[in-house]
Amino acid sequence: MGRLLITAAALLLALPAAASEVEDLVAQALEGHPSLDALEARLEAVAHRTVRAGTFAEPVVAVEYANMPVLAPYPGNHPMSAVQLRLSQTVLAPGTARARRDAVAGQADVTGAALDEARVALAATVRLAYWELTRVRLLRDVTASHVERVDQLIETVRAAYEVGRAGQHELLGLQVLRDRLDDDRHDFDRAEQEWLAALAAAVHHDPAAHGALVVPTPAVFEVPAAPEGPAAKELLDQATTEHPTLHRWSAQAAVERAAAEAARREALPDLTLWAGYRVRAPVDAVDPGDNQVTLGLSVPLPTAAANRWGRAVSEHEVLARAAEAEAEADRDEIRAGLTAAEARWTRAADKARRHHEELIPAAERALESTLAAYQVDRADFASLYRAEVQLLDLQRAAHNAEVDAVLAQAEVWRWLGAAEAPAAEANP
Repeated sequence: MGRLLITAAALLLALPAAASEVEDLVAQALEGHPSLDALEARLEAVAHRTVRAGTFAEPVVAVEYANMPVLAPYPGNHPMSAVQLRLSQTVLAPGTARARRDAVAGQADVTGAALDEARVALAATVRLAYWELTRVRLLRDVTASHVERVDQLIETVRAAYEVGRAGQHELLGLQVLRDRLDDDRHDFDRAEQEWLAALAAAVHHDPAAHGALVVPTPAVFEVPAAPEGPAAKELLDQATTEHPTLHRWSAQAAVERAAAEAARREALPDLTLWAGYRVRAPVDAVDPGDNQVTLGLSVPLPTAAANRWGRAVSEHEVLARAAEAEAEADRDEIRAGLTAAEARWTRAADKARRHHEELIPAAERALESTLAAYQVDRADFASLYRAEVQLLDLQRAAHNAEVDAVLAQAEVWRWLGAAEAPAAEANP
């Protein structure tokens, strides 16, 4: 993963100017989110489970009051009567304890990969909410500027109406446009609250304890360039080998194979050893009541072990193949998702650049020219109205393209499996 971050930082070029704000939020989310804390606790629990899995069974101590006559239940009344102390220990077959530890220890790799996945998903959620919040505010600002512009157009048309050069329907049309734009601002206000709430949840911000979450967003930012050629190829190669999801499936396959090996070991018989010490009492002059020692060993007969544990071995081997197949399916999805995100990134960046450099300046000149012509009765109202709406649409489209490009960049990082942004040295 370290090599992925270094290479990706060198390849993805500049981050947008607002990167520090959003990455601060990402860092805050990754620092103490409850979902990550839960996975880290599970990871710690696996360590304890691994130690427990490799331990032997406890020795068993027994005391036996043996062979006492019913009518005289105490030692010395029968040659077989005695008090026996017994210690027994079950010894696992060679390699069984290690195989059990390996099968459980592999879960740490699975949980660790799941933790990395959760970090990537949480970082992607923060970036999505932040840039959607930025989109809403940019569109609201553009809408507010056009409300002011339409107010100015209304005054121009009203002046023409008062001297008989414009109809009342023209004035009413602009008033409807202004009211519609003003209503759009309320929709943007609502959307802003929704994305702020999403951000607060993602960074685990408690409004009751810390007040409302304050998130500054940029009014202007540079759209980063998308990777192309060899850079894009290397990102694709790394994404399809180093994504946490692929690591998780690989670890899961290893766990299943370790469990299969553990099942093979379980089929081997365990030995039970015991030692007994019988405390006796003299019985008349015939039996002096000498104490006795007993040593023994038992081995279970494996009458059903081959069927029981053999089926377990087959089950885990099949599950290992299933995990590998899941990894291949996810690798295809990652490849397709990364390619699509890069395509959206390229197109959105090009669209934003063209709108700002070509289309919006041309639309502004067209509106100014049309307004000047309308004021001297050389352009009709329809042309003026169309020029205003066209400029509004182009400015909104430009901001949408800017945010789409940054969101596509964040999507690329998600498909790469990276929670953190490129290193600072990647910025020019």
